[in-house]
Amino acid sequence: LAKIEKIESEVKEVLASLESNKNETTKILLNQKVKIHNIDETLASIQNKVDVHKMSFTSGLNQIDIKLNKFNKNGLDNVSDLNLIKYYSKSFHDKFRGNEEFLKKYFQKRYSLIFRKTYIEKFHKVSCLDVGCGYGMWMQILKNNNHSVTGLELNRDCIDTCLQKKLKVHTYDIFEYVKKELKYKYNLITCFHVIEHFSYNNIIKFFETIKNVISDDGYIVVELPNIGNPFVSSTSFYNDPTHRSKLTYEMIEFILLKINYKIVHKFYLDQNNTYSKMLGFTETNRTEYSDKFDHMNLMIIIQKNHHDESLSC
Repeated sequence: LAKIEKIESEVKEVLASLESNKNETTKILLNQKVKIHNIDETLASIQNKVDVHKMSFTSGLNQIDIKLNKFNKNGLDNVSDLNLIKYYSKSFHDKFRGNEEFLKKYFQKRYSLIFRKTYIEKFHKVSCLDVGCGYGMWMQILKNNNHSVTGLELNRDCIDTCLQKKLKVHTYDIFEYVKKELKYKYNLITCFHVIEHFSYNNIIKFFETIKNVISDDGYIVVELPNIGNPFVSSTSFYNDPTHRSKLTYEMIEFILLKINYKIVHKFYLDQNNTYSKMLGFTETNRTEYSDKFDHMNLMIIIQKNHHDESLSC
């Protein structure tokens, strides 16, 4: 009997020890489960952050693709030509388009001409959209004369300069901007030396697009290189490697009539009479053709044509 009691006692001790070990093991397992759960949560959080960064990175790549495609379609011939952009700086601008002092006089002359030759001052307030506003010289003249002006520009250097001058500028091309601002109408749209950077398809698209944001009695002013001048068409046009389209006045007139615009005025500007002298033109026998030969730039002032006189194909 004593032996049996001893065995029972030992068995109870073993069972108690096993129970204790079991409890300890259970605690350890529970702790491990908690740690595993914490690790799972940490991994899930890391994965979420990775997904967010991945989406941001993918979005960034998509934006780069969009901008590359935009350059490709609107001006540059292929992606490799993006190397040109780093040269498209203020030094390039100063050398081939003129420094700030030159451009102030250049645009002051345009201001006087546009406001003298149109009835635009009949508007209570001129509201202008300047497409491809550059460093903002034209915008500054309008602002100084108490007109409202908004600029569109893609070049970062130009945008920063405009913002320093406290000018209102948006980083959109005209096609993007019109989609966002369809409800707003301007009574003046200006576009100085921009459309020659477009393909012919985008030139047509440009004139179709701005119809949506010009008021019915508003004016559109477009200036471009005068390729009737032999020096321009053979030499200076190629100083800018992003120039794509040579446009004669007759070609622009045809496009505009097709889209149902009318040309109110045309001006040949910035005289250089070397070629007319070579051809024997004098002040007494000058013709429209000698004007074409003499001048570096062509400006046209356009309005919507409210009578459908567009050409048929």
